[in-house]
Amino acid sequence: MLMNLAELTKLYQELFPLCRSITGDGYRHSLKLLSQYIPFEPLHYHSGQAVLDWTVPPDWSLVRARLWALDATKEHERLVLDSNDTAMYALNFSEPFSGILSRAELEPHLYSYPAVPDAIPYVTSYYKPRWGLCLNQHQHEALDAPFYRVELDVIKSSERPEDGVTVGEYVLPATSKPEHAKTVLISSYLCHSCMLNNELSGPLVQLMLYEHLKALPQRRYNYRFVLNPETIGSICYLSDHAQDLAAHLEYGLVLTCLAAQHGHDDQPLSLKLSRADWVAQLKGATSPYAIDRFLRTCAPLGITPAASSGLPLSPEAAQEHERISTLSAVRPFTLRTFSPNSGSDERQYCSAQYNLPVVQASRTVYGSYPEYHTSLDNEQLFSLESLFLSTNELFSLIVYYELTQVKFIYAINDGGG
Repeated sequence: MLMNLAELTKLYQELFPLCRSITGDGYRHSLKLLSQYIPFEPLHYHSGQAVLDWTVPPDWSLVRARLWALDATKEHERLVLDSNDTAMYALNFSEPFSGILSRAELEPHLYSYPAVPDAIPYVTSYYKPRWGLCLNQHQHEALDAPFYRVELDVIKSSERPEDGVTVGEYVLPATSKPEHAKTVLISSYLCHSCMLNNELSGPLVQLMLYEHLKALPQRRYNYRFVLNPETIGSICYLSDHAQDLAAHLEYGLVLTCLAAQHGHDDQPLSLKLSRADWVAQLKGATSPYAIDRFLRTCAPLGITPAASSGLPLSPEAAQEHERISTLSAVRPFTLRTFSPNSGSDERQYCSAQYNLPVVQASRTVYGSYPEYHTSLDNEQLFSLESLFLSTNELFSLIVYYELTQVKFIYAINDGGG
């Protein structure tokens, strides 16, 4: 049974307010919720463990962050910020702090975003110890009391068994001879608090792709679903899976920012090609990877299911045609060349050391809208319903790719309708 809008909305509402980070209780609880749909096996990398040339960071969980305004006598106070209202008020991965400061002393620890004054910015400090609070520009400008009391309560630990990075993995096997089948990696991340497009759109589309692929009567590939905290999670995963991926990976698909804003349902998909494609283009050549060539072929005009010729078909051919005829058309989509400077976990998978055939799928691309990495990246701005269209088009691309490895039984649009 495929997820409907009511079920998607309920899961989104459960996940959205949780304070997630690259480690900690919020991340683990979110992964547990999603594991009700994809039976992820948790892979644990303990705090302090060396993973490639990185070190797994401490575990971090927000307990509560509050800010009070005090009068000159410091005897009367008024609550100004409380993370029980939104986890965005706390600098993500903040150090704990408790104390009374003057307004001037407080200022270096405050983060707002003047360009979008209604938005609380999402600020992190994973690898630089500091404490801080985030707030919108209007709240920032209204802080006119002489003194402030801060209570920033977090749990930061490296000694407990659960401390560290957890990666979720599940392999949906090919329907025939999975031990000989190549692997398709479908990856997303789960480490940002209170955002729809830049956080939850990827895992939610991943979940729905799992449901679609599980329902297929035939699967040519083993589909490996991986969910991790961004960057450090894929580094952890590569530290003990790189050799296996190099030997068996057909291609990888990293999911990020797959929602469309309300009223922009015509926003096309955007696919970022692999590093190998980028290098090949610099040399005036074509990518050595079939996934890059497939996407370059399909992007300009999209794909539509082939119409029946009306001729008698064998039972096998009839089954294939029925499978194709139920797929969604794929509208023309845009392509982006690889860049190591921005993006998601494709940067790790495609790094020079590994150079794997991994591409990235997006719709409203990160950094392309002013509300990116802020509290305004939510259901008021973005449509949850748009995730169904992203899912349907990506699922069709995945199945069309499977079929191109056998024979061409779909039509790339030629502009003639």
